[in-house]
Amino acid sequence: MPHPCSRFAEDSSDDNRQFLINAKRTHPAHAVRVRAHGILLNAKGLSVPDLTKIFSIDDDTAWIWLKRWEEGGHAGLEDEPRSGEPFKADERARKKAVDILRKYPNSPRLALEEIKKQIGKQISRHALNRWARAAQLGWKRMPKSSKSLRDPDLFAAIKKELDELRELPDVKLGSV
Repeated sequence: MPHPCSRFAEDSSDDNRQFLINAKRTHPAHAVRVRAHGILLNAKGLSVPDLTKIFSIDDDTAWIWLKRWEEGGHAGLEDEPRSGEPFKADERARKKAVDILRKYPNSPRLALEEIKKQIGKQISRHALNRWARAAQLGWKRMPKSSKSLRDPDLFAAIKKELDELRELPDVKLGSV
């Protein structure tokens, strides 16, 4: 059954309006910021079809936002808890894993083996990647050689200059 387009959210109190403005600007969850923005626009007179166009959502989603705001207020904007498997490792184990990753920055495979030895839990490379990103770490495969990036003429000139320096009696240089 289609919904009428004339439903508008109530943000009658200044506290509710200020809460929505603050949530739209500073809430850590993106979904809550979007919902708060949608409710503010709806309270200013934009209809549900307008919201669906602005936010690229279904009509039902916009109706749910409005209904949850009216029934739950501030808590209605938040996501409900989701089901899922609990974390395999606690916070202490994650910190230990990140420390191990710092020890092996270019080898996630070795880091995973060391984590399994020290923590006693098998974690996936995907989980290690998430933990590394959360700790503002990351890794990329190192190139085997930078030979293809060098300028051959400049390299030859520098090599010649090094050979000349090696011939001087007071200078000791290693070989290339």
